[in-house]
Amino acid sequence: MEEEKTGEIEIPSSDSSLFVQEAESLRLQKKYDEAIHVCREGLKKTPEALSGRLILGRCYLESHRIPEARKELEKVAPDCRGMPFCLQGPRPSLFGGEERR
Repeated sequence: MEEEKTGEIEIPSSDSSLFVQEAESLRLQKKYDEAIHVCREGLKKTPEALSGRLILGRCYLESHRIPEARKELEKVAPDCRGMPFCLQGPRPSLFGGEERR
C-alpha cells in the first residue's frame, strides 16, 4: 500500500476510509491537533468524505475551536438532514461542560 509521510503520522493514500479511522482513533485519545492534521490531509485527497469532515468538526469543537467547528459542520449539515446519527454524541456546551440530551 502506498503511503504519504507527513511528519510522524503516515496517511494512507489508497483508501480514504483509513484516514477517517486514524483520525477518529486520535480524537478518542484527545490528540486533537494530530487528528485535525490527519483529517485535513485526508480531505485534500477525498473532499467528499462526510465522516472525515464530521470528525474534523468534532475535533475543533472538542478542542474549543468553535469558529472552525462551525465552519466544518455547516459544510456537512445539508448532507446530514434525515440522518440523526450524523451528529450524535455528547454536545459540548459553549459555556463549559457537556450538555445532556
